[in-house]
Amino acid sequence: MTTEYEAKVVKILDALHEHEEESNIHTLQLLLQDIDEGYVFKVVLEEKNVRELVNARDPLTSKQMIELAIMLRQREEPVKMMVPTNSQEISVDDLQQTKKLDRPNRNRRRRKSKKNSNLGSYNRKDN
Repeated sequence: MTTEYEAKVVKILDALHEHEEESNIHTLQLLLQDIDEGYVFKVVLEEKNVRELVNARDPLTSKQMIELAIMLRQREEPVKMMVPTNSQEISVDDLQQTKKLDRPNRNRRRRKSKKNSNLGSYNRKDN
């Protein structure tokens, strides 16, 4: 049986970091809401899954996981992602597909180098 997916625009309702002392497993739990239809989706990610999604080489600390949860909770901009049509659970594989859909808008300011901005004054000949 194959799962059908559709692209949805969702907002992050909540992000929570949890740490199980006995097994020393860190998880990040996300609640996402479909903006158009109001459906709520749940995503549970272990630390290794989060590390893959953010392309981190080293294991993430509790502090980093908490900071990521806070950052996600504060995000106001919606995210476009692939969600299963008949389920409210989103898997790690679904999130991997989303990385290809929702490219960040990076409007970086380019600095003019002093060398290039002053070329006119270097090329003048004084008579």
